Amino acid sequence: MRWRSPRSSQRDSACRRVLLNIAVPLFALGFIRWREAVIGSLLLTIIEGALRKWLLPQFNQEIFFAKDFLLLGAYVRFFGGRLIRGEHLMEKRRANGPLGLLSFWAGLQMLNPLLPGFAVGVLGLIGYLFYAPLLYLAPAVVRDGAQMRRLSLVFLSFAAVALVLAPIQYFSAPDSILNIYSNQSDMGVPVIALAGDHARVTGTFSYLTGFTLLLSLVSLGTAAHLAIAGRARTRLLLCGALAVLITEILMTGSRAPVLILAAGFPAGFVLARYTRFPRHATHPILFLGLIVAAAVLATSAFPEVLQSFTQRATSSDDVWQRIFMPFVAGLNELAAPGPFGYGPGTTYQGAAILIPNGFVGPLPARAEAEWQRIVLELGPLGLIAVVLVRLSISYELWTALRQCEDLRLQPFLIAALLFTVIVVPGNLVFDHTASIYYWFIAGLALIRPAPLQRAELARLPVIRANLSGQSRLPLIGSPRVPISLVPPPNRRVP
Repeated sequence: MRWRSPRSSQRDSACRRVLLNIAVPLFALGFIRWREAVIGSLLLTIIEGALRKWLLPQFNQEIFFAKDFLLLGAYVRFFGGRLIRGEHLMEKRRANGPLGLLSFWAGLQMLNPLLPGFAVGVLGLIGYLFYAPLLYLAPAVVRDGAQMRRLSLVFLSFAAVALVLAPIQYFSAPDSILNIYSNQSDMGVPVIALAGDHARVTGTFSYLTGFTLLLSLVSLGTAAHLAIAGRARTRLLLCGALAVLITEILMTGSRAPVLILAAGFPAGFVLARYTRFPRHATHPILFLGLIVAAAVLATSAFPEVLQSFTQRATSSDDVWQRIFMPFVAGLNELAAPGPFGYGPGTTYQGAAILIPNGFVGPLPARAEAEWQRIVLELGPLGLIAVVLVRLSISYELWTALRQCEDLRLQPFLIAALLFTVIVVPGNLVFDHTASIYYWFIAGLALIRPAPLQRAELARLPVIRANLSGQSRLPLIGSPRVPISLVPPPNRRVP
């Protein structure tokens, strides 16, 4: 029998009341303004840690679920509208088949006799499937490279708060209020992650993993833009931005982002050579020189940061063991739980409060690697379905990149492809921040600019005076181009 104190029961009932109070208005807001709700949910993931840690710690759980209620309203509006208009519920995608298999198998696991309770299963299904509809909403929110660039600027303006806060956290005392976690009051005693004599920074995120994910994602996007940047001033600005990002990655004391960048930077340059306009790619020697310059600038400007990172890196587990652990742990667990596993949500630490009092077990052993936890929850078939979904999404992004003619969209597709490939063995199901970013980024593969926009965005070396029939003059110093006084017969004139 599990015993729960009266204080715990009172706290849970209060949480349920507040959740009901915020669920209805947030759902309504998401339903009415569904595009803004999707963007707001992405932005909320950046600042929700600051709200949970410092501004409104008494509403920790309510703030955590706020973005989910917004998205739920957006889902109902988007898919309901498609049904009313008689359209297909979902666009054709390569991931539809594997995603359908995962949905069927995870839903079937709700009948698993080893599942402790229905609420535990619902919590698990949220991690596997709740953010998957963003795969279909993202192309309706962002229609072309210009809109994607505007969204990225808004996203970076929110991320700047975390980037500015990180150095302040690093040079503050480790036990400073700036370095607490969002659940610090529930943990009883302070738990501080250190790199040398300094706290490992979390920015405005609740935990370290969210901030390292943001830094990795922004760094891959910056490198992708650098790979096709055409102006010297733009290249210098991007090089300086990379230096700042590398410095803050070292402040986290985490080796995973360093490994991601070590693999992602050269891979991003190679992908830039396979786009529809490879002539815009930066020269290999120049690209390598800028990356090295950013790394040297980051380490020489803050030698103390490099020293603390090195101390932690050399005192922890072997690097190769950390790289292969997600694969090995999952494969070693294949025969342990049998064909069905223990049910979704059973490896969540937070699921303990949802387990009924009369439940006596069994429960799966504590696990860390995501593939291992998926096998314990859904069995081998669940792991196969998850891997197939991720591989199909990466392949579709690769196809979209090869066909993309929008130069403003290309760097985002490069970064998206790199991110989705790198996180195939990563922590997506059990990290809601990573999951919401992943599914939105995966939706970029469906963005298809209009035909007239493609011609405009190809940066042809001509000045178009008037598409209604006036001559188009070549730029000074550009290759000769034909001058047409009358548009072609099949050309749509706005």
